[in-house]
Amino acid sequence: MSPSNIRSSNEVDYRCYLCRIVGCIQRLRNHREEFSDEVRPALDALRLGSSYVDLFLGLCSPYKHFIKARSCYVYHDGKTGKIPALDWSGEPIELFIQDISSGSTLVQKVWDIVQPSFIPQKTVVVLQQYGHMRAEGLRSFCRENAKVLRPLHKPYGVAKAFLFTGGFASKG
Repeated sequence: MSPSNIRSSNEVDYRCYLCRIVGCIQRLRNHREEFSDEVRPALDALRLGSSYVDLFLGLCSPYKHFIKARSCYVYHDGKTGKIPALDWSGEPIELFIQDISSGSTLVQKVWDIVQPSFIPQKTVVVLQQYGHMRAEGLRSFCRENAKVLRPLHKPYGVAKAFLFTGGFASKG
């Protein structure tokens, strides 16, 4: 979604939720040439275990009042840890960007948490890992949920956007 597509908070009640797993610092550093000269020092300052939520919000500063970013983790099989588990308050979600996994089990778990807050015919779901060669689990999830996920367009890179149409989705 380009900045020109985002209206001021006076025009629309727009909510964005970014779901991103902790531990991507090395991946960010591997792609540092994609960042501006002013961002690279902040990127280089990140260390293993660092949160990059503040850096992310700084990069999105003109739009940060639209974004609810926070550190969380998707735990499996009843496990817990220091990082809060992914949950959602039930507040409506108009834009959901998932960039954490291409495995069908994890995708289904995240979906089960956030999908009840999607708005039929309004929520845009962006799946960052969709075009990766090893993302067959994610593409399979999309095929299984084709009745509620209508492809919109192919954003830059490997991501793919869908419109949540409503109705009932499959339960992995």
